[in-house]
Amino acid sequence: MLSVLIIDAEYGLTLDYMHCLTQVKNVKVYTICNEKNNNVKYSRYIEKFLFYPKTSSDVDVIKNINYEVKKNNIDLIVAISEYGIRFLIENKMLFNYPNKIVLLPELSYFDTANSKGLFAKHLQKFNIPAPKSILVQHFDSLDLENFKLNFPVLAKPIEGPGGGAGIILIKNINELKINFIDKKINSTYIIQEYIEGYDLGCNVLCKEGIIIEFTIQKGYLWNNKPFSYQIGLEFIYNEQVIVLVKNLVKSLKWSGVANIDLRYDIKDDMLKVIEINPRYWGTLFGSYLSGVNFPYDHYMASINRKILDSKYRQIKYLTLQGFIKTLKNNIFIIFQIAFIWHNTPFKFIFLEPKLTVVRLFKIFKRFFNSIF
Repeated sequence: MLSVLIIDAEYGLTLDYMHCLTQVKNVKVYTICNEKNNNVKYSRYIEKFLFYPKTSSDVDVIKNINYEVKKNNIDLIVAISEYGIRFLIENKMLFNYPNKIVLLPELSYFDTANSKGLFAKHLQKFNIPAPKSILVQHFDSLDLENFKLNFPVLAKPIEGPGGGAGIILIKNINELKINFIDKKINSTYIIQEYIEGYDLGCNVLCKEGIIIEFTIQKGYLWNNKPFSYQIGLEFIYNEQVIVLVKNLVKSLKWSGVANIDLRYDIKDDMLKVIEINPRYWGTLFGSYLSGVNFPYDHYMASINRKILDSKYRQIKYLTLQGFIKTLKNNIFIIFQIAFIWHNTPFKFIFLEPKLTVVRLFKIFKRFFNSIF
């Protein structure tokens, strides 16, 4: 029997993590959450929902985790969010059971990966192909006459919700002036040359810079917002991706999981690294359906157990949002029962009846509140 404690269950990917991990028999999932009525509470796959109000005291958080680990005989302490992962790395030796913390990268490498500016410098230092970029902290000090990037460029906020939010395509120097300098925007941005091509993603589990497991995805359907995340994708194999990602994770001596965004540059005829997300990713369940159970394999790597060879399959995958968008364009997809069951997370609508009812109730509540 494996018992896992998730310390940041308020994070949005917790259910995806649980749905993958609990496909393995004899797994119990415990969650610590700072939101009393979070949807995770209503999942049938949860052993115990533990509510602790949000606190700014790291000492209290560590104390609560230590208490629950001992009380519930927890085998593995896990974090899903960037904040939670960093918290475990930074405070590892303050826990009563540091050997039970999931395999994670070193703090300096995590901080490098989690900062667009530091990551861009790291790529340049190790000669890893990437778009040319500059970090701008104050646009009023930007020297337009000596601006060295080729247009068009992408302006990406350093702080933000992610998922492509806040990214702006700038076509020329005049647009850069109008959108940022004239508006006196002083938030920190990274400006990158825009690459004509297409996106690829590589999801990895590593140990000390060596890839243990991977999946590669290529999107074919996106959210309607510009530069948004994939909601329809294919899991593929691409040797060029593997070679490039091997060099990247080696340079970071990476341990744990990560999601790496890449783009194929048509002009230069090569792959380039865009960014790395040092955590689990939104299409995690798709990786599971393709044959790689990252949460369980992450556990096995954390306790130095041999990971059985995954049966990685090249499949198509639709998120629930992707399924709905596809349904609008092709009503006949509802008759593809096998595809819906095996290539989407749709089955959890049926397998999680209580959670589904709660979600629908909250949706209707928000809708009526917006009217009245």
